[in-house]
Amino acid sequence: MSIHFSLKVKDTSMNEKMLVAEISNLGMSLDLNYNSEEDIVDFNSTYDIYGFDITFVKNECPPFNEYETLFLQNNFKYNQSVLFGINKEGDFREIYSKMLELIFNLMSKINTNALLTSSVHDDICYFENGKSIYIKSTISFSDIIEHYAKIHGQWNCFYKQS
Repeated sequence: MSIHFSLKVKDTSMNEKMLVAEISNLGMSLDLNYNSEEDIVDFNSTYDIYGFDITFVKNECPPFNEYETLFLQNNFKYNQSVLFGINKEGDFREIYSKMLELIFNLMSKINTNALLTSSVHDDICYFENGKSIYIKSTISFSDIIEHYAKIHGQWNCFYKQS
């Protein structure tokens, strides 16, 4: 059983080569499965070693590409998503750290808005145009999010009450 996280990206600004490069830069091994009919790339080999698997959805289609979020007045519309299935038996802080490191590396390369959500925490944080990140104040691992924001140096952190 997994906890599911989703990085919902506003613009069509990522591709599988970018994702492969960022995963490789973290020293993670890859086993790709590409489903061209559904425009999905699965990175299966990461689950046992790193505690999560990754699926990249290249093109999200209406009406399934909107999310009601506490960070915005209107629904967030997104065109791509990176899905993470987290192993519930693993060390959460270690797994979240690796996942967030990957997310921040990706977000530092694309200049767009994105929303990070999960099946347990709902809204987690909102990335705005490569400059600001709004973090839900009740998230237990907000310190890890803030840590990676500081490492990358480009993010101003703000906390949002739920």
